[in-house]
Amino acid sequence: MHYFNHPNITHASLVKIGKIAVLSVDSGAWFNGKSKTETLLQMPNNSLPAELINISAVSIDGKFTNLTLGTDGKLRFKQDERPIGAFIFTVTYICA
Repeated sequence: MHYFNHPNITHASLVKIGKIAVLSVDSGAWFNGKSKTETLLQMPNNSLPAELINISAVSIDGKFTNLTLGTDGKLRFKQDERPIGAFIFTVTYICA
């Protein structure tokens, strides 16, 4: 299990079993105001996705956003909307 420790993040963890990884995130204020060029989270080298993953997330205020998890392991916003709010999501993917 890998825990992401960033200021203002409520919870972010990655569990990997074999080639399957499960990323669970409650971003707290960590994602606030960030652009699509900024890396929100970086997956460990042994947990990089085999292909680009598109993720939909909802904030606790009911606002939706889209993120991508690239094969380089970087989680980023898909659009340059610079959202505010705590986004909650879980995604399961196959590792490279």
